[in-house]
Amino acid sequence: MSKKMMVLIAVAVLAACLAIVGCGGSQASSSKAASSSAAASSAATSASASKSSAASQSTAASQSTAASQSAAASQSAAASTAAYIGDQAAMDIALKDAGFAQSDVTDLKVELDRGDAVVHYDVDFKQGGKEYDYDIDATNGNILKRKAEVDLNPAE
Repeated sequence: MSKKMMVLIAVAVLAACLAIVGCGGSQASSSKAASSSAAASSAATSASASKSSAASQSTAASQSTAASQSAAASQSAAASTAAYIGDQAAMDIALKDAGFAQSDVTDLKVELDRGDAVVHYDVDFKQGGKEYDYDIDATNGNILKRKAEVDLNPAE
């Protein structure tokens, strides 16, 4: 496939994508998308007369596509963590269950753990010569695990 043909296709695809995005994220009508594609094709045909112009349009189309994919990935990541209860809520649940205030404990650590079957917060702290370890469900706040052991390293 020639470079000119690839540029024409890339510009047509970009125009169709822009027609969809230009409608506030909703699906564009067939006629609007078709007219945008036709306009893009004619623009690409005239642009392909100049090799440097065609190359810059192809680069712009690639950059636009990469930016769109990056934005979509960022939105997806934000949406996936927005469904979680958060570090503070997980810490509050564990401390309340153990019967302590935050000021009563030392070495308090909260970490989101996605490695197991259930995404959860791992909440660890020390108090009164014991180490406490809680797993709090990240989506609903249920206590999945609670453990209290004698602190074998109280000086740390």
